[in-house]
Amino acid sequence: MSASHVTSGAAFIAKWVRDSIDGALLDLATFYRDVMMVKSGSTEALINSDISGELATYATNSPIASSTKKLDAIMETRTHLAMNAAPLATCEALMCRLAQP
Repeated sequence: MSASHVTSGAAFIAKWVRDSIDGALLDLATFYRDVMMVKSGSTEALINSDISGELATYATNSPIASSTKKLDAIMETRTHLAMNAAPLATCEALMCRLAQP
């Protein structure tokens, strides 16, 4: 196997990892978006309508500012990953931010 095949394989895996993380971050962002929708009283356009009960519970127990901060943190993480930040460290930093009230 040539060095170029190894390099292209590693590049493919790195891109796959980043794309997978980005997809998961978008899924997570939709949760906080839906929480803000529930808090505002608009439930017709929920993306995650299948978990509307959990969204309502979370919305009841958390201030909207908390959801806004968490959504901002997720989007910042996506930006950092797009700029080639280390995926594991970036995701760990996000989890620490999401754990805060």
